[in-house]
This record gives sequence, C-alpha cells and structure tokens, in this order.
Amino acid sequence: MVSKQQACEVSAQNVRKTIQMFDVMIKKAKTSTDTDDKLKEVASVDELVLGDFLAKGSYGAIYPAALKSNQSELSGSFGKFPYAVKIMFNYEAVSHAPAILRSMFKETIPAQNIPLDSNLSEWEFEELTSRPLLPPHPNLVSLHHVFVDRVPALPDALKLYPAALPPRINPTGYGRNMSLFLVMKRYDCSLRDYLQKGRPSNSTSLVILTQILEGVTYMMSKGVAHRDIKSDNILLDLSYDPLKPLVVITDFGCCLADKDLGLTVPFRSADTDRGGNASLMAPEVACAKPGPFSELNYFKYDSWAVGTVAYEIYGHENPFYKQGEKQLDSRTYQNSDLPFLDCGVPLHAQAVIYGLLDRHYDSRLTAKKAASICQMLLWAPKVWIAPEVKAPSEEMVSKWLMTLATKVLTMEKWFENDPQFDLIITFLKRATVKDCLDAIAFIRGI
Repeated sequence: MVSKQQACEVSAQNVRKTIQMFDVMIKKAKTSTDTDDKLKEVASVDELVLGDFLAKGSYGAIYPAALKSNQSELSGSFGKFPYAVKIMFNYEAVSHAPAILRSMFKETIPAQNIPLDSNLSEWEFEELTSRPLLPPHPNLVSLHHVFVDRVPALPDALKLYPAALPPRINPTGYGRNMSLFLVMKRYDCSLRDYLQKGRPSNSTSLVILTQILEGVTYMMSKGVAHRDIKSDNILLDLSYDPLKPLVVITDFGCCLADKDLGLTVPFRSADTDRGGNASLMAPEVACAKPGPFSELNYFKYDSWAVGTVAYEIYGHENPFYKQGEKQLDSRTYQNSDLPFLDCGVPLHAQAVIYGLLDRHYDSRLTAKKAASICQMLLWAPKVWIAPEVKAPSEEMVSKWLMTLATKVLTMEKWFENDPQFDLIITFLKRATVKDCLDAIAFIRGI
C-alpha cells in the first residue's frame, strides 16, 4: 500500500520528468542553428574575428569574437562580436594538442564541444575522454567550443601580457607557441563590476544568490567542485533586464573533477595541493592535516564560498577578503566573528548567509538546501512562511508543485531567455516534496 508521503513524492517525480522533457525539447529548438554548427567546426583562430582586448587574469586574456563567415549577419546587444575568446597562457605544456588539452583539461569541464584529433593513440583518446564533463546548465558559463592553435600576435599583447607570449612574438617571453582557446558566450560584466555600480535591491540580490546556489548544486550533483567561487568568477548577462540578470559561474581552472575520487581527495602528505583560492578556502579543507587516513572533503567547499560572496551581493565587504585587521581567516574564525549584516538585509537572507558560513561542517547548509530555501522565498505562497499559520502539508506542497509546473508549461516564455523563468525551471527539475518542506521549516524557524 502506498503511503500519502510516497504518493506526494511520486507526484513531484512526475513533475520533474515532465519539466525535464520539455526543457530538453526547447533547448534543442534554441541551439540547433547554423551558427552553432559552424562554431563547433572552428579549428583555428584565423577563422575568427577578434575585437579589442577586454580583460585578462592570471591564466589568460579575453577578447570579443565573431565567426568570419558570419560577421556581416550579426546583430544584438554586442553588435558584431557575440562571443568571447579566452586565450590561455601556456608556459609549460609542449605545443601539441593532446598535451595542452591534458594540461588544461579543467578549463574545458563545462565545454559543449571538444574536438579530438582522429590520429590520437588509444591511450591518449581514453585519457581525454575519461574526464568528467558538465552538460549545459543555465547558471554555468556557456562554453561553446575549445580548440588548440598557435598563439597569435595581437595588438597590445606585448604591453598587456609580454611574459605569456612565445619567443617568436616576444624574444623575452616565456610562453609556448601553441595554447588553448575557449570560445564562450559574451557576458556584460562580472558580479564584482555589477556590484560596484551600486547595491541591488533585496529582490534582485535574492535572485542573484539563488542562481549561484543552483549552479553550485548542479556541479555537486555531477561530482565537480569549483574551488574558486568569487565575485570575479561570476558573470552576468543583462540583456533581458539589468534588474533580472542571468548569473553564471565561470573559470573552472581550479576545479576538482575526478570520476574516481569524486569530491574527496586522499590527504596523505603535506605536498598534496589543497587547490582553490587560499583566502576563500572552507574551514574543513584549510584546517585539514595530512595522515594515512586523512581526506580533503569538498562537498560543502563551494557553498561556504558562496556565503562569503553573499556578503558582497547584499552590500557588504567580503569578510574573508577585507584589508587589514578585520579580515577573517577561515582557519581560525568562529561563527560569532562573522560581521553583522545590516537591518536592510532581510532576516531570511541573513539566516541563509550565516548558515552557509557555519564553521561547523555538520550544521552548515548545503548548496542544495540553501538553493531550495531561496527558491521557496521567491515562489512559494507567503502564507506558508508565516509562523502564526500552520505549516503546509505534503499534499499541499505536492499540489503547489503541480500547479507551478502547469503554469510554466502554458506560459509563452520558453524562448524569451527570462532568467527568472529559467530559475523556476531549474527548481522544478530537481524539487522534491521533502526538499520543499525542509526549506519551509528552516524559514519558519528563523
């Protein structure tokens, strides 16, 4: 005999399956264009038109780009340059495509297309295809294509990154002749740049935070830890509405992506690289000590880092990036050391942020639970979170999920690229009745 709880979960499962099916159909309709097919065939930087330099980091330089064969037909918010190309700085890997792909494979984790040479040996092919990959997700960078080619002599390259250039371009450079090129969607700005223009409204802040948490939740489900979540590595697309930005996580160069190890790494020796950003390293990793049975646990690493970024989203300094004596250290801080969030930050958001930054691993919020809490704050009936009203039953939540799914399926926003619409879809594709009830219980307990 099926219990009421099981029946409600079966109903939620049917919602997930239906939304997933429709989402796949729409994505196929959106992406099956001639331009995308041509982009996947690019094998050389000579097939692209590069615009003026955009930005650079420690590992690469970014330029706006377009397909040469398609440039005259382009229009949109970025005019004739709808893509961005990241030219990776290659100091070590020999100028051979398989060697470069092996050396920089982490950068390609979210790639939708990785061309492999048909002349690869069996072991090279097996090694390059055994790496875990992240299928497309609304809150991960849209990395269309990667390829290996000779490093070009671009204008101002000698001034901007002379050391990364090969000797054929800069006689005193240390770079190799060939490197990896990442072709991605072009975004408007980083989260850091967006926040420097002013503090967003609380509703916008919640939408931004929820999207980041959904991106991390998805990575965790695929066995990938980003390990470098910070406001510089989060990009925004403002084309739909600057107050409703699309938010994506980018720059996977520090990620942990190992099909065999998953999200835990043996920590036998102090020589083992903990990986990631030292300033935003979760306490359990920063404080881990090597030993015969020690492990580095990355299950809640990224969710902790999101908590630090959430301070910035809500108009405060990142407490682990501050300059001077007030900067916190993830190895030594206590929960009571976390700076108070001002009264302008809603209590529910404060609770989520403090929950993500809980020093104690067992009581810290997971990205999935934090994302569910934020999703319920955005879309659930407000009466459910009122403490003076009885909490909803499993049956009520199940019916609400079906109603929300029905609304989504009958709306005409599937082709509008509305970030909030995509956020609802993302939630419905993974939501269970238990997740919703746990999130409601957390909110009501604040």
